[in-house]
Amino acid sequence: MKIYWSPSVQGFFDSRVNSTIPKDAVEISPSHRNELIEGCKRNQVIVCRANGFPILADAPHATPAEATITERQWRDAQLSETDPLVARHRDELENAQDTTLSAEQFTALQQYRRNLRNWPSSAQFPAVAQRPVLSLAGDVVVKKPRARTRAKS
Repeated sequence: MKIYWSPSVQGFFDSRVNSTIPKDAVEISPSHRNELIEGCKRNQVIVCRANGFPILADAPHATPAEATITERQWRDAQLSETDPLVARHRDELENAQDTTLSAEQFTALQQYRRNLRNWPSSAQFPAVAQRPVLSLAGDVVVKKPRARTRAKS
């Protein structure tokens, strides 16, 4: 078995699987391929030396515009993920049921959601280290409804 890296294709080729190998491909060891794959999982990128041999490098930092887009997407996802908690709490109150969240937990959740909404206009935006943090006492889990089974007659 031989493993190759092609700079033009930016991909790996295995002689056992690929019948056509690009002309610019360079042979690498299976362990080096594994190191490159693991590096990519850690947000590194594969770059090539002048001879085409692949090595790992740190990924370039995001531009301010890219960071803003990424952090807004993260913020929007956090709001979406907490929507079911708010809806469940309100439903439980409307139905005069015991609530899954305590009053303190619900207040903390609502403060977190306010902080998420206000974050893009803060001076710390879009610094990842300055993301709003949810701090709830106790475990809070969004439960999916169980399927109902029919009683046997």
